[in-house]
Amino acid sequence: MLNREAILNTATGRKTMVLDVKPWGDKVTIRGLSAGELDHVESMISAYDKDPMSITTKLRATACAYLLSDASGNRLFSDADVDALDQLPAAGLT
Repeated sequence: MLNREAILNTATGRKTMVLDVKPWGDKVTIRGLSAGELDHVESMISAYDKDPMSITTKLRATACAYLLSDASGNRLFSDADVDALDQLPAAGLT
């Protein structure tokens, strides 16, 4: 039976996978989202669904900041990089 420590230690073992991003001409590694990251992305989607004309969420840039990682699953971009990611062509972020 799992105990508290065993459950909390599962956060260190996020799965990663490699994807080919044709607009960028190379491959990237993505990682699984944490519960908090997924909650944040889902709340952004929900807000956009309610009123798409009044919300500028930077959803794609935020998701990329959360997902793009090195081979060990460490984020490549911090929350401070979202504005820079938001300026990239959309083709690489979809």
